[in-house]
Amino acid sequence: MSPKLTALLAVSASLLPGLAFGYDILHPADVAKAVAQAKVTLDRALAASQAVGTPISAKYELDDHDDLMLSVYTAKFNGAQATDFREVFVDDTTGQIVNSKPITDTNDLKHASEQVTALGASTVKLAEFAARVAADNDGYVLAGIFPVMKDGAAAVEVHLMKGSTDKQVFVPMK
Repeated sequence: MSPKLTALLAVSASLLPGLAFGYDILHPADVAKAVAQAKVTLDRALAASQAVGTPISAKYELDDHDDLMLSVYTAKFNGAQATDFREVFVDDTTGQIVNSKPITDTNDLKHASEQVTALGASTVKLAEFAARVAADNDGYVLAGIFPVMKDGAAAVEVHLMKGSTDKQVFVPMK
């Protein structure tokens, strides 16, 4: 792990006191097993989803048939205003977009709006941040990345998996 990221991880708890993880990877043991077989990384899915809009969060998840899929939330912007929130599904073996649908669920729209707010406070693009975090956590697979705001500070909630281990950390965005 790079010294800079190690320092960020070490101080993230002190910078963001009382911050609880807000996003869950459902069925983490099952997802971890499926992620180990995936050919496409989360940062590649973020890059692929740019064809639909600006990526604002991403995660591996299991569909109703327990098949692994990569889900990326995107937004389009009209100036600084986020519009057209979409969920983009990327094939975990080819890296190609297989589906894109508007986000209409009230709770999902709330999360997407909060993620845009957190990203707006950062100078780092989510795809660049994801690639760096994945590279700095050797042996772990990036399973989810979610920008968040807490007490006015932008951070990224990162879920990493290694075997059956699901490690969750907050890293301040700077």
